[in-house]
Amino acid sequence: MDYAPEETTYKGLAVQFMTSNPKNPSVVIAKGLGIPGKEFEWMFLLNQVGFNVTYAPYRGTWLSKGEFLSKNNNSSIVNDVSDLVRFSKERFGSEKIYLVGECFGASPALVTSSYFYEIKKVISVGGVIYTSNSKLIKKYLGDKRDKTLKVGMTLKKSMNQRGTWFNGYKGFDFDVWINMMYGKTELNPYRIIDKLEKKELLLMHATNDNMVTYERTIDFFKAIQNHLQNKQSSQNIQLKIMGNGGHRTSFGNEEKLYMLGFLTDKPCEDIIPTLKTGLEIVNNHSKIISRPEGESLRVPFYDLVVKQIEKFKKAGLLNNNPLELILNQIF
Repeated sequence: MDYAPEETTYKGLAVQFMTSNPKNPSVVIAKGLGIPGKEFEWMFLLNQVGFNVTYAPYRGTWLSKGEFLSKNNNSSIVNDVSDLVRFSKERFGSEKIYLVGECFGASPALVTSSYFYEIKKVISVGGVIYTSNSKLIKKYLGDKRDKTLKVGMTLKKSMNQRGTWFNGYKGFDFDVWINMMYGKTELNPYRIIDKLEKKELLLMHATNDNMVTYERTIDFFKAIQNHLQNKQSSQNIQLKIMGNGGHRTSFGNEEKLYMLGFLTDKPCEDIIPTLKTGLEIVNNHSKIISRPEGESLRVPFYDLVVKQIEKFKKAGLLNNNPLELILNQIF
């Protein structure tokens, strides 16, 4: 299956990767939390337009060894993304590396980019942008659309009681999560805004995101704009706020095209043929299932996702819920 990523381990990370051309830029994906599965479509489409692509679950989650946000190792997330960057440099020899951070992965992607000159571009998609600004924290945590605290409780419950869906993230400490929510973390990208001056940034969010309020993205964009104006500096920073797409279903083809245009520096019309071909392949390897509320759900690369779910179950990481319900949790 040429659409299936290769697999290896790198310093304990369960890495998946797809190779294009060593001379081409590489993309490192910093995903959100929850059950993996969405990454297959992301990786495939990025590879289709010519990128080498790398992804791995964070240490202490799923098949990656180590601990996740433990009290003794609460900086592990930046280390994880940094090691994926190093893997990309060693495996592909790319002189340019781009980061795509989704949800939880957005802040780690932004912060990690400040440590590598090879990282030229960063995309934040539905990002949980941490801040120590008490006024902003109060606004976010008081917003019914923002469920970041609830996610932490879900992880805590899965640690102590084998949660409804999965058997915890190893080493997870709820106090560390709370500190992150209040910006007491190296994952806070506001503290490295000055180091982002030489990076090209694309910040994307949907207004109907019911997991992470889109105001986190807007406020961070404003902070960068103010910084650049004060320094009389210019930078390629773009903000794209969508009226739909939510959080659960991610973004549609228009948004995918926009992201690929940003990464390739090509006009959208030049990318459309390649994206169309890629989406046709994705659709040919997808399956339609039902949601409990009666709607239909498309599962890209259904066979790959199901195979991965079985791996998780065999490793004791995923509880024995019906397959269709697990797929509904992923997508």
